[in-house]
Amino acid sequence: MQRLRLFNISFLLITLSVLNCSSRIDREYGKGYFIIKYNIGLYTPDSPESETITVTNSTLTYIRKENGAIVSEKHATLSDSILITIISYIKQSEIFSLKDNYFDPECMDAPGQEFYIKLGDKEKLISIHCVEVGSIRYLMAMIEKQIPDYHH
Repeated sequence: MQRLRLFNISFLLITLSVLNCSSRIDREYGKGYFIIKYNIGLYTPDSPESETITVTNSTLTYIRKENGAIVSEKHATLSDSILITIISYIKQSEIFSLKDNYFDPECMDAPGQEFYIKLGDKEKLISIHCVEVGSIRYLMAMIEKQIPDYHH
């Protein structure tokens, strides 16, 4: 009986800790507080191949298309600790002050990237072509690690 009581108390403390973390994020940013949409692909009607990673609050979706058909679709739920790590990085990085467009005019034959982020009342849309934007690449690497069986 004593062990069962200790287990129930431990479970209750863990549950309250997780709920407190989620409610803290909700209180700070409100509902719909966090959205990332990252698309890599060729934007021509005859070459509809792309990878899209979308994060809405704690829900992560990955979709890969080839020849216009979905060939891979994966879903995951981000833990509160991962969300806090990602949001902390975003808050300390310069992502919201980046330029709207990054491109190499010498590069003509490569997929384009589109990165959209919303955190609280801040929003940013960035188009990228043939260049690396370090802070976005780092953020997306953190998120890609959460996609089940993701190989990039």
